[in-house]
Amino acid sequence: MDNHPDKRRRKDGIVPPPGTMAATWFEQGFAEGLAEARAEWDREIALGMAELLLQLMELRFGDVPEAVRTRITDASKEELDAWGAALLDAPTIEDVMHSDSRH
Repeated sequence: MDNHPDKRRRKDGIVPPPGTMAATWFEQGFAEGLAEARAEWDREIALGMAELLLQLMELRFGDVPEAVRTRITDASKEELDAWGAALLDAPTIEDVMHSDSRH
């Protein structure tokens, strides 16, 4: 093991000494990578929610129009949450899609 005082060891490698330009780059890169990973995770969660909502709509109402499919696959998590709640008691797909987050 390298015991050089300017190096700190971590399980995943060597971290540059604090206060150095390399440390700043390391921290920025780590933060950017973490933000990208979180954004990708959020996209994957929303995609799964959209797929489930579409499956449930098909079971309840039959064929789902392409315009509704597109709107669902492009939706935010908040919209998907609202539509999922509305699906429980809305009599038509149109009623589901016209619900708001207060439902």
